[in-house]
Amino acid sequence: MDKDIKKLLELNEELTEINTEWLNLKQNSKELDIELMEFGTEKWEEYLNRSITGITTDEINRLVSQDSTFIHIKKAKLEREILKLEFESNTKFRELRSQEAIVNRKTALIQS
Repeated sequence: MDKDIKKLLELNEELTEINTEWLNLKQNSKELDIELMEFGTEKWEEYLNRSITGITTDEINRLVSQDSTFIHIKKAKLEREILKLEFESNTKFRELRSQEAIVNRKTALIQS
């Protein structure tokens, strides 16, 4: 019984760690969104202020898009890590629930 409870506590701790990491990555993702918006605005203004004769809005958008590609790549990698952690969290949660069921069954047997 002690072994089962110990395993339950370990799984709970692992799940907490995974969820904390997940929350940190989600925060980083939000920060990247803000960085991307700020970057896009700054670049757009920079290109607009260059006073290049005949530059169109489409050309400015294309240049900004090219320049922001590295942030998009960084964001995509972060989103992939978030998805991995969500999967890991769900797996640990199922393990935790299974272990809780084992402990509850053994507790019920002991009490009867």
